[in-house]
Amino acid sequence: VFNNLATGTFTIENSADLQGGAGTTPNVFPNYGLVRKTNNVNNTQFSQDASPNPGPVFNNSGMLDVATGRMLLLGGTNTGEFNVAPGARLEYQANYTHNLGADVTGAGTNIVDATLFLNTALSISNLTVATTGIIDGPGDLTDLNLLAAIGSSTFRGAGALIVNSNATFSVPNGPSLSRNVTNSGLTLIGSTLGPGSAKALIGQKVGSQVL
Repeated sequence: VFNNLATGTFTIENSADLQGGAGTTPNVFPNYGLVRKTNNVNNTQFSQDASPNPGPVFNNSGMLDVATGRMLLLGGTNTGEFNVAPGARLEYQANYTHNLGADVTGAGTNIVDATLFLNTALSISNLTVATTGIIDGPGDLTDLNLLAAIGSSTFRGAGALIVNSNATFSVPNGPSLSRNVTNSGLTLIGSTLGPGSAKALIGQKVGSQVL
C-alpha cells in the first residue's frame, strides 16, 4: 500500500511504470491528496509484475491531474476528481468504478478498454469506448462534447445516456446499446469509411421519440 495523504503531492515526471509486487497480496495506491502526471508525453502505467500477480489499483478520493501525456489505470475506485488536460489522455485498462462524489473534468481524452461502472451520474467531455469497453451501472452518463462508441463496445445498466445539445455521439461501427438515450445534440451512425449500425433494444428513448 502507498498512501498519498490529503497533504501529499505525488508528481510523476517520466513514463516509468507503477508496478505491483510479486505474490498474491493486492497492491493498492489510495490517494487522498494530489497525484499529477506532468513533463513527459509518454505513458505512465499501473501494471502487474507478472500475471496472475495483482497489479496496483488506484483508489482516489483526492485529485488525479493528468496535465501532460497519458495515464493508464489498472482498476480501482474514484470518489474524487479526475482532471484530464487538453492533449492528455486517461485510459481505463481494467475494470474501474466511479462512486458518489466522483467528477471528471478537462478537455483531454478518456478511453475505456474494460468495464467502467457508474454508481453515480457522470459528465465527460471527450470519451472513447473501445471495442472491448463497457459502460455499466445505475449512474447517468452525459456526453458534453464527443462520445465515440467503437466496434462492439457495450452500453448497458440502469443509467441513461444523455447527449447534450452541443455534443456529438459518434457510432461508426456496431456497439450494443441497452441504455435509455436522450439526444439533444448530434448522433452519427456510420462514417465516411463505411456503413454503421447500432444494436439498440426496442423501447429506448431518443429525444421525445420512443423507438
